[in-house]
Amino acid sequence: MPESVDSRTPVAVATSGLSGDIRRILERLGTAGVQAVQLSTGQRGTSPRDLDRSGRQDLGVVIRRRELRLAGIDHAVDPDQLLAPDGVDVAATVLLEAIQLAGDLGPVPISVRFPPQGGDEVIQAAVATASRLGVDLVDFGVPPRGRSVREREVARGGGLVVPGQTDESPVTHDARGSTVEGVGIGIDPPSWLSAGLDFEVAAGEGVSGVRLAGLTVDGFRVPAGVAGSRVDPAVLLAVARSSGFEGDPVIDPRGWSDPWRGIEHTRAAMSSVE
Repeated sequence: MPESVDSRTPVAVATSGLSGDIRRILERLGTAGVQAVQLSTGQRGTSPRDLDRSGRQDLGVVIRRRELRLAGIDHAVDPDQLLAPDGVDVAATVLLEAIQLAGDLGPVPISVRFPPQGGDEVIQAAVATASRLGVDLVDFGVPPRGRSVREREVARGGGLVVPGQTDESPVTHDARGSTVEGVGIGIDPPSWLSAGLDFEVAAGEGVSGVRLAGLTVDGFRVPAGVAGSRVDPAVLLAVARSSGFEGDPVIDPRGWSDPWRGIEHTRAAMSSVE
């Protein structure tokens, strides 16, 4: 018999922006025809400390029964915790536990946020643990360590920034911190826009992770591609693919007023993208 072809939109959905019991969330995502999910260590029922060995096995079974694929783990912790003298030991332990979870459930990639500078000892321990477990580390810190970034210097005129119409000229900032071998770079467009940085240029220089979410000129996170968003998800993914990105783009509904509707809108916008 010929192999079946998965006709669902090739994107994952982050569960961190969805409230409720994780099993019901997975059930709804499966029913909605979502292909893959990214779990969060900050969510009840998917935190490493909520899951013993049997709990991790059970969670894997639930994901497969919903005909979902686990695309990765998100460990969205404030990177400054890795620099605070009074909290770094706890933050490091929690980070290593999250990497262990990614290994036990896959191995699957884990999204983290490292500080632009400092924290080298903890980061090297994380890299060593991830390497031993076969887990890919993807840093969504802004700006990313060891890479030059471009800033958009905006001439505001009347005071309102109108994407595509306001005059913008790129300004390049030299890399901060040292590049960490074994750690990829991830792009979260709203975070880059909030920092005044050009995420599309960065995506074209090679990335290991892409989130699909937009930001309005007023600073609200919205689905990528809706009216008022400053992000075209199809363009972003095309740029990332052209530079070698082969992973799952992740719809990130955190902060959206209607996350389920936003997920469907984004999936529709991505339906023509391979």
